[in-house]
Amino acid sequence: MPQAHRYASTWRRSLLVALAILASAGALFFAGRALAPHSIDFVVYHRAARSLLAGRTDLYSPTFALDPPMRYLYPPVFVLLVAPLGLLAYENAFGLWFALLVLAAAYVLVDAVRAWRPPGAWVYGLTIAFLAGPALLYGLRSANVHLLVVLMTIAAVVAWGRGRFAGAAVLVSVAGAMKVFPLYLLPFLVALREWKLTARIALLSTALWTLPLAYFGPARCVDLYGQWWRDVAGNVERLRRESRLDVSLESATVRWLSDVDYGPRIDRNYPQVHVVSVSPAWARGAGKTLIGAVVLLTAVAVLRLRRSVAERGARAAAAGSLCLSAQLLVGPYTTLLYLSGWLLPVLALPAAAAVQLPILSRLRWSLLALGIVNVVLVLVPGAAPHRALEAWGVYTLISAALWSLSLWVAWRFPRRRCEHAGRV
Repeated sequence: MPQAHRYASTWRRSLLVALAILASAGALFFAGRALAPHSIDFVVYHRAARSLLAGRTDLYSPTFALDPPMRYLYPPVFVLLVAPLGLLAYENAFGLWFALLVLAAAYVLVDAVRAWRPPGAWVYGLTIAFLAGPALLYGLRSANVHLLVVLMTIAAVVAWGRGRFAGAAVLVSVAGAMKVFPLYLLPFLVALREWKLTARIALLSTALWTLPLAYFGPARCVDLYGQWWRDVAGNVERLRRESRLDVSLESATVRWLSDVDYGPRIDRNYPQVHVVSVSPAWARGAGKTLIGAVVLLTAVAVLRLRRSVAERGARAAAAGSLCLSAQLLVGPYTTLLYLSGWLLPVLALPAAAAVQLPILSRLRWSLLALGIVNVVLVLVPGAAPHRALEAWGVYTLISAALWSLSLWVAWRFPRRRCEHAGRV
């Protein structure tokens, strides 16, 4: 009887959870329908899906979605994944997308906190709210897929730390097929000798990236990938012109060291902020040098992680934090939306440092201080001050601080003791 009682109790609890999720999904769907006219980016996905269903295959033409800069920018596989949304009216499609984003955010945050929650829960909660909360809310409002990809990357790092390689591989592969940056975890996995996970991601990614062959045909698919590379992945300057200011370290360095021509940009009202005036070529060279230093130091820190005695969960948290924080500095990323990438280091760094008690307290208070600074910056009134803050690179500096903390935590990981048998 006691065992039957437990089974019944578990079944009732599962049923209540399922009903709560269904009720939440329904409420979010109707909330999304009401918010649909105020969405920023989802309309691009919906228009692209409808164009594909209408038989068009010119994914990167100016009229496939909306006029530039609201054009289709993603790899060909993404439009195939969102094509079913084109069967629905815009309001209904956005309702489903909004419900998916909110439920995914809630699930991933709860799961990550369960996996990584360190001592000092109230400091941890405030840090998440202050440092990652504004970008998370902006990501939900804009309904850009970038937030979903960040959430999938966090879930993948959590799964990796738990040894659930199949789930981690699926998450990284699907996220990387929508936006490339999750695949930058692969060099980290190779450096840490996670061969099984690396092989699964490589195989699944190959299958996903070749999926458009079946729909477009070999010749057209190769042509589309070539267009995507020329117009998007390989055309950084065009992306910079069609967006808000780039928060990468290279672009911030150019603004700090030289006059910047904002004329070709969609927003021309940013101020000049340079502290010295050298040629743009010299300034860009200085920025590239700093990027090279970030890449080199990140590689050294990951190799140090490989020699650590820490368990897989802590190493995954540290490696994931290094990966996403370094990417924000390497860029190109534009402000606010892409800063949802801060979620990973904010959630994971305290767990990564939990094996290093002497630095855990300093890390917690450093992250909370960054969160307070971020909230103050977000609450500054007026468009002009915000443009000035973006031009001065304040978000780049916060990303640099998060990367520095990630580097510090990785560098302090307890290392494997040497064998002394041959030395005595």
